Amino acid sequence: MQRKIIITGATGLIGRKISEILIENNNNVIIFSRRPETAKEIIKNAAEYVLWDYEKTSEWKNFLEGADAIINLAGESIISNRWNKKTKQRIYNSRIITTRSLVNAIKEINTKPECFISASAVGYYGNRNEEVDEYSEKGSGFLTNLVSDWENESKVLEKYNVRVVNIRLGTVLSMNGGALPKLVNQFKLFLGGTLGNGNQWFPWIHIDDAAGIFLFALNNNRINGILNAVSPNLITQKEFSKILAKVLKKPCFFRIPAILLKIIFGEAASVILEGAKVYPKLTIEYGYQFKYYDIEKALIDLLK
Repeated sequence: MQRKIIITGATGLIGRKISEILIENNNNVIIFSRRPETAKEIIKNAAEYVLWDYEKTSEWKNFLEGADAIINLAGESIISNRWNKKTKQRIYNSRIITTRSLVNAIKEINTKPECFISASAVGYYGNRNEEVDEYSEKGSGFLTNLVSDWENESKVLEKYNVRVVNIRLGTVLSMNGGALPKLVNQFKLFLGGTLGNGNQWFPWIHIDDAAGIFLFALNNNRINGILNAVSPNLITQKEFSKILAKVLKKPCFFRIPAILLKIIFGEAASVILEGAKVYPKLTIEYGYQFKYYDIEKALIDLLK
């Protein structure tokens, strides 16, 4: 059956993958974008490309009517700029205010979607050495508060009989964007190494599994609440760097000290230097089968 599915943030790393799969499977995909013409070039054959301005609901609200699902992936990059008060506010607004705008519009339409599936982040758990899962309490700091507020915005829809799923993503590995291409280039220049002391946990996921978990949640109406989108294979940043070096057949000589990362990224360096030992307990309990469990096999696939 053809479904009407609205996607925000569709031109991002995960959004592109999800959109392509849904379009290939003959779904009626509607792209909400700040730059519809650009979105049209990146994602082919969507049903509609709609101007997405969360401050002007009149531009897009009517497209929500009768949608089967909304996949919300909107959000500014966490680490593209040094954090300051202004940057933090932009990061916050790009997630919380946009989600709130969508939720408020959904509350007002007559025929509401069956589900609202939103990106979230493992930053919810903060910097933790003990194993955490979907049942664990939140950590502390800017990112944990950001993620908590982000998820709370969409939970409001549960009162309107909309199934809500928040998917907490780890570091998504893909050669089409994100951190991996930059790291690969460093190793190819013989400048690869560990970040900080390397002992911080590195919750990772292959792009195919990241998109796969969103589609799994979309296609299973018994799923609601939180899903961790990370590999069950828990590794540290040091272990990741060594395996990447092995796959690339390059040395792993260097260690980039924490102080240098803090000079470059400021407070945002905490995203690199801290991590949590995140396990996808509920994701597995619901029955999702990871395609890439092992980091070495994942990297071999991505770098082939």
